[in-house]
Amino acid sequence: MLLLAALLAPASRALAESELEKAYQQEIQLLETERGQLRARVEQLEAKSRQEAAGLRAEVTRLSEQLTSLQLGNQALEETLGSQAEEVRIGDDRQALLDNALDQAISTLRRNGVGVEPGGEDPRPLIEALFRKGCRLAERLGKLRVERGPYFALDGSERQADILWLSQVAAICLDPNTGGALGPAGSGALKVIRPESLRQARALVAGKGPDLTGMLLFDPLEREAHVAGAERTLWETFLAGGFVMWPILVLAAMALLILLERLLVLGRVHTNAARLMKRVGEHMSRGQWRKAAEACHREPGAVARVLGTILRHREQPRPQLEELVDESILAERPTLERFLPALNVIAAVAPLLGLLGTVTGMIGTFHVITEHGTGDPRLLSGGISEALLTTQFGLIVAIPTLLVHSLLSSRVLHVLSDMETNALRLLNEMHCEHCELLKRGGCRGAQNGEPQCPNLTRGPGRAPAEPEAALEGALGEQHA
Repeated sequence: MLLLAALLAPASRALAESELEKAYQQEIQLLETERGQLRARVEQLEAKSRQEAAGLRAEVTRLSEQLTSLQLGNQALEETLGSQAEEVRIGDDRQALLDNALDQAISTLRRNGVGVEPGGEDPRPLIEALFRKGCRLAERLGKLRVERGPYFALDGSERQADILWLSQVAAICLDPNTGGALGPAGSGALKVIRPESLRQARALVAGKGPDLTGMLLFDPLEREAHVAGAERTLWETFLAGGFVMWPILVLAAMALLILLERLLVLGRVHTNAARLMKRVGEHMSRGQWRKAAEACHREPGAVARVLGTILRHREQPRPQLEELVDESILAERPTLERFLPALNVIAAVAPLLGLLGTVTGMIGTFHVITEHGTGDPRLLSGGISEALLTTQFGLIVAIPTLLVHSLLSSRVLHVLSDMETNALRLLNEMHCEHCELLKRGGCRGAQNGEPQCPNLTRGPGRAPAEPEAALEGALGEQHA
């Protein structure tokens, strides 16, 4: 059995290997078939994708061409819109120029006695009427004519006489005594320039026709009179500045009132301190303390009130008197410095209001430029004038106010310095007087009916009394 199994084993192994190889071959054929199918599928998909890509490229090309055409059309529309906006702006500027020309023509005709009624919405009838009447007026004014009118002679006197006019650019006075070629004298008036032209002008009027007549050519007098009359008054200039001018005017009025009030108050509180100190010193030298206090009471100034406080409390020790002086000066300081901060605020706010008016005027100017363009510069003059006027008036108010504040502050410091100086001088004189009385052991004031000085209670060589004790002694004497 073992031998048979050993003999059959190679045969069975060969049979198994042949069957396995057949299975492998079948599997390989199946895989080759599937690979061919997959390759065909891939080729189909690639062909389809190439077709779709070609279609997409064609669509992209078509859309790009369409986008380019739309961009060109949009650019053409923007150019058309810009040209139409420019035409509208030019039309507005031309309309403004036309309106100004019509107004000037109507004004010129009316000044020369030709009446013209403004037209309606259609300006063509008005233009035809202005042209027709303007031609007749130019023909009438362009001829040699003799009209009676005023002029100034060589001696400066104003006279009336016949004047030979050459259109509106030359004139000769025909007065036989003071006549001659005329020239502008300002404000639309005429004056004699060349008296030697009178003889030729009179011959020309008489029809003799001289070969040469001397005349002075000048611009039309209406233009000169119009320019001279264009000067505005102060009130018109103020109104031209706009609404910001009113707060500036209020600040100016407040600054003026404060100035007048401060000058009045400071003039009353600052009397002649030297004269007062001399009078008080004379009364003190004679021991007349009550009269010295009355002299301070009669004076209205701040220095007199401080000195009166010292004299009314002369029985107090010097440290307490110095405290009373400081208290009196502090009490007078608010009265002296009243309204000075308000002047400082006005000097700071007025230029800011002028700057506000400047900004407001420039905003109005840019609004006019947006609405009407820059064809007529006169349309822009209102905003620019408002801007400049408010700045000018703001500085006109601020600069004097700042100077007044500085001057008044210096005046207040001078008054305070006088009060301190004279109070210290009075304290020193009183202290020296007390020292002399203590040395003599008597009181000059007591001899004149005044209360005896409490410092005498210390006597020569005695220890100085305490401030509290001196105060109690003075109060006791006053109560007695």
